[in-house]
Amino acid sequence: MSQNLDAIVLKNACSLLGSELRWTSGAWARDARDHRCSPLSRDAVRWCAVGALQKCAHDLIGHERSAREMADRIARRLVPGPGGLVFVNERGGYAVVSKVMRMGGAPRGAEANWPFTDFHTRQGFGVFARGCGALV
Repeated sequence: MSQNLDAIVLKNACSLLGSELRWTSGAWARDARDHRCSPLSRDAVRWCAVGALQKCAHDLIGHERSAREMADRIARRLVPGPGGLVFVNERGGYAVVSKVMRMGGAPRGAEANWPFTDFHTRQGFGVFARGCGALV
């Protein structure tokens, strides 16, 4: 059952972040004035990848701690490598976040630095975002 809930949360988070205008970095969420806020706040209008997962999990199950645990579990599945989904959000930008979330997890046989060709450089992120570096 948990995998079914995870799939619903991920689908909802992808929809929530369906536009770059709804995405942010440097905070779990931001309000209309661009101030940091809780991803569960009624004032939130933009979310990072993990913040979107937390919000959508909370919307579904209604329990803050369980929602955070569910979001963390989904995030680890999406990006099991160093820094995880937070690193992808902060260094990869919207295009990479969107692609990773739509894929639903690392491809079979992906290396530890997935989804980046070289996760230490911006160029590595750019290659993936353009679709050239994906391990699919």
